[in-house]
Amino acid sequence: MYFSSDDLVKLDIIDYASAINEIDPNIEPGDIEYGDDYVNADYFRQGSCQLFAYALSTLDDHYQVRKIGADSKDGFHVFCMYDGYYIDVRGATCDFSEFSKGLLFQYSTDRSVPYIFEENDFAGRSDIGIAFAKALIYSDPKRYLFKL
Repeated sequence: MYFSSDDLVKLDIIDYASAINEIDPNIEPGDIEYGDDYVNADYFRQGSCQLFAYALSTLDDHYQVRKIGADSKDGFHVFCMYDGYYIDVRGATCDFSEFSKGLLFQYSTDRSVPYIFEENDFAGRSDIGIAFAKALIYSDPKRYLFKL
């Protein structure tokens, strides 16, 4: 029930265009092009993880937004926690080792800290990214422990 990077690449934004438009009527299906940052769901694993965490946290305030890693060369990852589960675009797991495997960096223990979103988290076409993230969540709510 946990997506790999290869699985995420197959979740193409064009396939979600009508769902994105339902979530945000200001985004027309024609606005979504491959030139955008959010070509597929793997962009939420590395590079736009904060938008997926933001989308999930706005749907239910029980999700705690966390960050692991430093703002240095190792980078960082923003995700949500809920009831002992680590949740990002790949799904939910209570096994930190499994969670850490799909990141650019790996830790043996959870060193995450609470994360507060910053203005630069929403640069570019973040409206499309947030709507895409919500479309992914709505399409498979059990994967993200989300209750419709």
